Amino acid sequence: MEFKYVRGRPATRPEQDAVAAGWKWVRTNTIVATLHHKDINFANPDRLLPHSHHGENTHIIVDGDLCIMSTEGGKSNKSEISTAAEAKKELIVNPNVAYRGTSRRGCSFVEGHRALSPATAERFIDRGTLRAVELQPGSCPLPEEWQLKKWLREATFYPDGKAYPNYAKGEKPILQYRDHPVSAKEIRAQKEISKWFEKEWKPMGWPKYLAITTMVFFKKFVITIMLVVAFQIMILFYMSTNVNGFSRDL
Repeated sequence: MEFKYVRGRPATRPEQDAVAAGWKWVRTNTIVATLHHKDINFANPDRLLPHSHHGENTHIIVDGDLCIMSTEGGKSNKSEISTAAEAKKELIVNPNVAYRGTSRRGCSFVEGHRALSPATAERFIDRGTLRAVELQPGSCPLPEEWQLKKWLREATFYPDGKAYPNYAKGEKPILQYRDHPVSAKEIRAQKEISKWFEKEWKPMGWPKYLAITTMVFFKKFVITIMLVVAFQIMILFYMSTNVNGFSRDL
């Protein structure tokens, strides 16, 4: 079992750019201008309610403005990203830091994660961004989508846990499901899900980290070279046009 984008890849260019920058799991969220009412309309939200993520996460503005308020180490932080010319365009929030967000005019922003948590997976599935698929047909029958989302939503998540924990060594299960499986099919499905999350949250070794950072740097380097070459071609074309025009005048 694994999780994949419903469309095969991120849907928009800003999302694809975020993935290229190292944010593997992305989706675009939209909120309207914050009204500061007590109640929130979840069908048309006007704010980000207080929450946190197990891993590092980013917010990249696409349109409008977003103000994020957080508390880290006993210190309150407030920062805004917007499409205004001189404004910040991205804000990264550290793991397990609680934050909330508001908007003056409403906004759209790309949410990005380097690793996918069960809660985020459930939300991305529910909103049509991700789906669970079998690695090979018949390899592991998947539960119904409602059942999968319920397991992910209600499970206790230990990022450093194991799919097959050794309790004698003090290891924890990476996912502690609230619903106990009632059939061999459900037992197998829950184990496959746990194995996927263990692999997803396995600490990144230096070789993998170096490979990812090198790839991101190389992509940016290639884009920069292409822009420089295009600029030089424009200058040469402009100069040749002016020289030819000057010769004809003579």
